[in-house]
Amino acid sequence: MALHPITARSFLAFCLSWLSVAGETIEVPVTTLKIARPAGRALEEPVPRPLLMVRVEERGETFDDPMVTSYWTFDPASPGEGLRKKFSGPGNDQYLRFITPLFGGWGLACGRLDSGKEPADGNSMFWFDLVNGRVGEKVGGHPSQARLDEQGLTYERHGSLEGTALSASRVVRLDPLDGTMRTTEMPLAYSRWLDHEEVMGVARIDGSLKIVRLHVGRSRAEVIGGLPEGFDTPSKAGYDGATGVYPAGGKTADGVYAISGFGLWFLPEGGEWHRVAKDVHIVKTFGGVAPQLPVRYLGNGRFAVARTTRDEVPVPDDFAEDEQVFGAAEAVTMLIDGRSGERIAESAPVVYNHNPPLEIPGEWWAPGYEPAGPVPPKERASRFQWEGETRTIRFAGDRSLKLEEGRKCALSGDGRLLLVYEDFPKSVGGKTTVTLQVADGESGEVHRLSIASEFPDVMVEASWQVLCAEHPDPQLLRGFRAERSDPFREPWGN
Repeated sequence: MALHPITARSFLAFCLSWLSVAGETIEVPVTTLKIARPAGRALEEPVPRPLLMVRVEERGETFDDPMVTSYWTFDPASPGEGLRKKFSGPGNDQYLRFITPLFGGWGLACGRLDSGKEPADGNSMFWFDLVNGRVGEKVGGHPSQARLDEQGLTYERHGSLEGTALSASRVVRLDPLDGTMRTTEMPLAYSRWLDHEEVMGVARIDGSLKIVRLHVGRSRAEVIGGLPEGFDTPSKAGYDGATGVYPAGGKTADGVYAISGFGLWFLPEGGEWHRVAKDVHIVKTFGGVAPQLPVRYLGNGRFAVARTTRDEVPVPDDFAEDEQVFGAAEAVTMLIDGRSGERIAESAPVVYNHNPPLEIPGEWWAPGYEPAGPVPPKERASRFQWEGETRTIRFAGDRSLKLEEGRKCALSGDGRLLLVYEDFPKSVGGKTTVTLQVADGESGEVHRLSIASEFPDVMVEASWQVLCAEHPDPQLLRGFRAERSDPFREPWGN
C-alpha cells in the first residue's frame, strides 16, 4: 500500500498534547499521510456522465455447486459496446460498492474482490478502475459513517479506547483529489456527530474518561466534563442498547445527558451532573436487539422517559398478525425534570410489543424543540411518468415501457436514465438469461441488454455510478449522487 508520511508529531509531543489542557481546550494531534491515486485516462465527452454497473451472482442448484460473481458495465455514451464484463471471481462473497465518483475511471470502493479465489478478508477500502476492470491498492479498512463533500471523504476508523472495554473510532478525512489522508488522533467512544465538522464522544484524557466536543477541521477538542458517578462501561451495562452520552439541545446548547444501566443523568450547561432516573423498569417482549431505555430531551432541562408498567397483557386484536406472536406489555411515558428528578406528569398507558415506545404529548415540548414532521417530497417534473393501472412508464413524449411484475428500477443520479431489470430472472432448461432495459428520458431511446448464463440460479444487482474527469471540480463531490430516488418510483416500492 502506497502510504507515505508527510508530517507526524513526535511521541513526546503527542503525549504532551494530551496533558496540556489549557482551560477546557485540547490541541489534538493529526497524522497526515499521502495516498497514491492511480492515474486515470482522458474520457470522451460528456463528463460527468452516468455509468451502469451490474453485479451478477451465478449458482448451481445445490449448495455444493460452484458459484461465480461478475461485474459488468454499460456506458450509455457508447451504446454499441453493450454490456462489458470487468471482473469475475469464484464464490458469492465478491463485493464492490463505490463511495466516490470515478476519476478518469478510478474510484474509491468498499468491498472485497479476488479473481483467483473466494475472498476471505473482511471489507476494505481500495481503488478500482471500473472502466478497465483493474483492482488498485488498498487504502484502509472499511469506513464507517462516510460522508463526501468538496473537502473529501470524512469517515470513522474503528478501534478501541485504551484501558477500557469500549470500542472507539478516529475521524479520518481523505481528499481523493490531492491524495491526502488526515487522521485525528483522538479515539472517541459513543461518538455522535453534531454537524459536518463537530463530533461529541468520550475520550481518555490524563488517565480518565472525559466527554469532549471535537472540531475536526481545527483539530481542537473542548472538554465538557467527566462521566457521572455510577455510569458503567459495557462490561457491566452492555445489555442496555442505549448506553452512551448524548447532546441536550442543538450542539450541546443545554448540556449533555448520559444513559447506562437503565439509568439517566443530566449535565446542564455550566452545571454539575444530576441523577434523573435510576433502574427504570424496561421489559422487551421478544428477543433479538437488546432492550434499551427510551429517552428524549424536551428542552428546558426536561426529559421524556418510558417505563414498563405491566410485563404481560393480552395481545390486542388490532395488532398485525405477524406481530401477535411477540406478545404484549404495557408502558407509560414520564415527564421528568432533569435537575431535581421530579416526575411532573405521565402519559396514558399504551400496549406495545418489543421495546416500550415514547408517547410524548405536544404540550411537553419546550418551544423550538418539538421535532418537525416529515418533509413532503418536492414537486418536480420527472422525465418519467408512472401509470399505476396499466403498470406503464411513459417518457420522451410518446415512448413507454411496460413494468412487469418482479422487475426493479434504478434512476441515474442526473435523472436522465432509467434502468429496468429483473433481480431474480427465471431459468429455462437449466440456463438463465439476464435482460435489462435502459431508457433515455430525453431522447426516448431504449437500449436492450442481455447476459446469457449457464447457471440455473442467478441474482442481479444494478446501480448507477458517476464517470468524471480525472481532476474534476471539487463541487462535484458535494453533489455526488450515483443513484437517486424519484417520486415516480414510489408506487413500485423500489
